[in-house]
Amino acid sequence: MNALSLASTSSRTRPSAYNWKTSSSPLQLVSGYAGMALQAFDRNDYPLARSSVENIEPAAQEMTQLVEQIANLGKPAASQRIALDLRQEVEKTVHGLRDLGVVKQCSITCEFAADLPAVIGDPTQIDQLFRNLIVNAAPLD
Repeated sequence: MNALSLASTSSRTRPSAYNWKTSSSPLQLVSGYAGMALQAFDRNDYPLARSSVENIEPAAQEMTQLVEQIANLGKPAASQRIALDLRQEVEKTVHGLRDLGVVKQCSITCEFAADLPAVIGDPTQIDQLFRNLIVNAAPLD
C-alpha cells in the first residue's frame, strides 16, 4: 500500500506501509511517514515512530518548495546570489529525488574534487539545474 492509500484510509484501520516510500510526491511521503508513525505508536515502537516523524519535516519542506515554485511560475523572481557548496547542493538534491522514488531504477554516485570551490548562485536555480540533469539522465520505468 502506498502513502496515498495511507492518507486516504481512516486512522481506525491503519494498513501496512511497506511500499509507501516508493511514492512519487512529497505529500505522499508526508502521508506515508505519518501512517508509519501511527502504526509504530500502536505497537509502542517509539524509536520507529520518532524516526518517521523526523522524516516528515524534510518532505514537508520539499513540498513547500514545490508549491512556491509553482506559485511563482511566470513571475520574474529576484535571483539570490550567494556562495554555495556544490557538494551540499548535489547531495541535497539527490537525497530528495531518492526519497521521492524518482531515481529508484539507477545508481547515483557523488564524487567531488577535494578542492572544489564554492560557487556564487541562486540555490533554487542550482537545485532545479541538478534535478533536471538527474531526472533527464535517469532511465524511465
